[in-house]
Formats: sequence, structure tokens, C-alpha cells
Amino acid sequence: MTDQLIDTFGRRHNNLRISVTDRCNLRCTYCMEEEVVFMERSELLTFEEITRFVRVAAPLGVDKIRLTGNKLEQKIYRHHSGYPGGLKEVPAKRLRPTRADWMLREAVLGMLPKNKLRALRAKKLRIYLDEKGLARHAGQKPQAAAL
Repeated sequence: MTDQLIDTFGRRHNNLRISVTDRCNLRCTYCMEEEVVFMERSELLTFEEITRFVRVAAPLGVDKIRLTGNKLEQKIYRHHSGYPGGLKEVPAKRLRPTRADWMLREAVLGMLPKNKLRALRAKKLRIYLDEKGLARHAGQKPQAAAL
């Protein structure tokens, strides 16, 4: 097994672009036929399957991953209060303006393996929405990331 991602033309790739939907409006000639037949929703990859695919591709030298599609409308965060009828569903589009840090933490936690070290790793994760938070950890040279 090779440790690189190589396509059929022999080109080595280090970035991966994954579409979460087949409803693209660009109609590129290299990926869309003239008569487009969209797939059934059940045939598309779920977010869990996409995560598993990324975990398999990462050791092959992939260091850039981009999700394309209608993620903000499709992703729904669910929480249950424990009472009958207590299931709450909130779309990512509604959460992003106020709780972007929580959404990022949930995404990272979903990528960590479900073992004893998960809680220790998650405890070290620091997410700040402003420059003041980064300034508190200036000695560790944190890097800002756009959400």
C-alpha cells in the first residue's frame, strides 16, 4: 500500500475536496453530464461516512480538506432533555452567529477517537472568538483560524 494519494494520471494530491451534496450549480463539463440525474438522498454519504473517509485519507498525505455544499442548512445539532418529547433540533445556520466556538469544538470532538484519552485531548483544546483570548496564550504562539 502506498502512502500517497495518486490519481489515475499519476498525479500526487495533498488536498481533498468533498461535496456533501450532488446539487452543484456550476455544471462543470468534467464532472457533470449534459442531462443531469441527481442521486437519491439515501445514496449520498452521511456526515459520519464523510468523517470516516477523511480519517482513511489523512494518512495518505492529505493535509488540506474542504467540505463543499450546503452545510449550514443541512447540519442539524440535536439535544434531548431526557423528558418525553424533549428532542430539540437546531440548524447550524442559527447557531453559527452566537455559538461558532461550540460548533468547532463539537466538530473536533467528533474527529477524536472514542477512547480514554479523548477527554484529556479535548481539555487542551482552546477556542477563542476574539484576539484577547489569543493574547492570553501568546507564549504558546497560537494561530488564528477563520470560521
